[in-house]
Parts: sequence; structure tokens; C-alpha cells
Amino acid sequence: MARTISSAAVAAVIAAIVVLALQGDEDSSFGGATTQGAAGESAEAVRHLREEFATERTERMALAARVARLEESARTTRAAEPEATAQIERAEPAAVSSRPSERRFPEDRLLAAGFSRAEVRAYRERMDGIELERLYLRDRAAREGWLGTSRYARESGELSQALLETRNEFGDELYDWTLYASGRPNRVIVAEVMDGSPAASAGLEEGDVLVRYGDRNIFNAMELREETLAGRAGENTGVEVVRRGERLRIFVPRGPLGVRTDMVLREPTG
Repeated sequence: MARTISSAAVAAVIAAIVVLALQGDEDSSFGGATTQGAAGESAEAVRHLREEFATERTERMALAARVARLEESARTTRAAEPEATAQIERAEPAAVSSRPSERRFPEDRLLAAGFSRAEVRAYRERMDGIELERLYLRDRAAREGWLGTSRYARESGELSQALLETRNEFGDELYDWTLYASGRPNRVIVAEVMDGSPAASAGLEEGDVLVRYGDRNIFNAMELREETLAGRAGENTGVEVVRRGERLRIFVPRGPLGVRTDMVLREPTG
């Protein structure tokens, strides 16, 4: 009986050893497969990194080449700038000398037009004084906080009236020549006549120069607008125009003419 038990025990031990051996082989096989899989994944990752590095290096080289081209272009442009500037500076005197100065009171040109020195200087002194008052008015109003108020509009209007009175005192001819000699537009020209307008009915044409409306000589579009608003609406009013060198008188009803205008510079012709 004891011998039988011992044989059974030995058999059990041997069976256990076999099972453990088999499990060890299976574990060894699984671990090997896992190691091989990890190694394969690492190799694939390295390959991807190398490809990305190669791509980045190519892009950096292309960017460096582009920067080099831009720097070369900038150097070429800077080298050409002095010559271009010199050409502009050489061209400017001719352009400026072909028209009246816009920077100073044109005393010499007014004297050349036949006005006396005393008259020109008195006119300049009066006009400069009014313009200085306008500058001081704006400065004071801005400092004290009433720029754009009714008070500012009233005092500015008084200065505008003073300018008009000075112009009337010295005459439109001197005023006209001052505008022209200063290089400022002094004529209103008809740029377009609207269909069905009073201007069209009266025979005004594109290109006509409006020199007088009613009893007032016209030197800018604002003066024309003021005259159309003056008097009685619809009353027959004479308008003088210069058309292809000929002075014409046309009658229109006082009020909007129905034209689009431009400002031009023309030498006074008397």
C-alpha cells in the first residue's frame, strides 16, 4: 500500500514538472514574439523620423535660397534708388517753373500784370492780417473748447465778410490775378449738363466757363451756389460764359442750374 502511494506521488511530481516545462516554453515563445514586435515598431519609427528630417532639411535649404534672392533684390533696389531720386530732382525744377508758385504771395507777378506796388502791398497786408486773425481764432477756440460751436461759426463768418469787403475794395481784377499768380483755380467750368435741366434749356454746354452770374463775378463753385440762392427764385438772370474764346450772355431762371462743375486755372483776360 505504501509503495502504491509513493508511485502515485512520484507520477504527480513528474506531471507537474512537465507542465511547468511546457509553460516555460510557452512563456519564452511569447516573450520572444513581444520583443521582436517592439523591435519592428522602433525600426519603423526611426525610418519615419529620418524621412521627416530629410524633408525639413530640404525645406530649410529652399527657404535659405529664397532669402538670399530677396536680399540680392533689396541690394539692387537700394543701389538704384540714388539714380532714381536724382532723376526726379532734375525733373522737378522744370515742372515747378511751368506754373505759378503756390507757396508765397505773388507780388512780382502782380506788378508785372500792371498793378502798382503800393496797391499790391496794401492788399497783401490786409489779406494777410485777416488770415492771421482766422488762425488765431481757430487756435483760441480749440484751446478753450468752443471750436465748431455757433460762436466759432459767427466769428469765422465775420472774417469771411472782411475778406469779401477787402476784395470789393481792391476790385475783382486784383483778386482774380492773385488767385492765378498763386497757382490757385480761379474759374468754374461746366463739366456736364444734366438732361432736362434749366442749363440744358438755356443752351449751356460742357466746357463753358462760367465767369459771371447776375451782378457778381464768379471765381469758385461756392460763389456760384450762393448766387443761385440769392434774389427771387425763378427770376430771369443773366449768366456770362466763355465758350471757345467767345464771351456769351445766356439767361436762366434763378435757382439750380443743373450742371456739374470743375475748377480750373485760367489767366485773366479782362
